[in-house]
Amino acid sequence: MLLWGVIERLRGGYTDESDVQQRGQPTSPARVMQSISLEQIAADGMELTGGGAPFELSGQIKNESETTLRSVTLVITRRDCFEGALDPSGCVVLWQDRHWMQISVPAGEAREFSTSVWMRGSAPRPRGTPEDSVEVVAATGESAKN
Repeated sequence: MLLWGVIERLRGGYTDESDVQQRGQPTSPARVMQSISLEQIAADGMELTGGGAPFELSGQIKNESETTLRSVTLVITRRDCFEGALDPSGCVVLWQDRHWMQISVPAGEAREFSTSVWMRGSAPRPRGTPEDSVEVVAATGESAKN
């Protein structure tokens, strides 16, 4: 059988090019990663829980773009609010960190998520009431190359 294949190839007998993958050409359409405008991504119900080894971040990500959302980068800020804080808001920043998260949200849909957040260094204990804020600072999506 092997000998027959070699002879046919040398004779040029196999001419159905549609079944032969061209060298260096992908067999399926490539996926193209692209940045998604932050106005098209919404983060709702963000909650940071736990003692810091690790923290648990949960909430909902809504994708209002026309591509599938694949990842988001979040900036998480924990403030300590207490009487006597030097800042006029009454709160001081305890720590701030960036967190990259892989997520798959089809266009026009929303997904609940929960992820572990490991803080660099040790998490300082708040003197008063902790207040957390989570902001989406980057998002990437994937669309099929046409």
